[in-house]
Amino acid sequence: MLDRELSVAEVAAAHADALDVQIRALQLRLSVLRAVAGSGSGSEETNAGG
Repeated sequence: MLDRELSVAEVAAAHADALDVQIRALQLRLSVLRAVAGSGSGSEETNAGG
């Protein structure tokens, strides 16, 4: 339970922190996808073990 109400600034900061986490995850996904696309990997190379 909340002992007090959060200020608008506190809520905004929490949302900004959550967006930072999502952006980092998306940047990682983007880097992996670009690496795979740039390596010319076919589906047989990305499906290790078939």
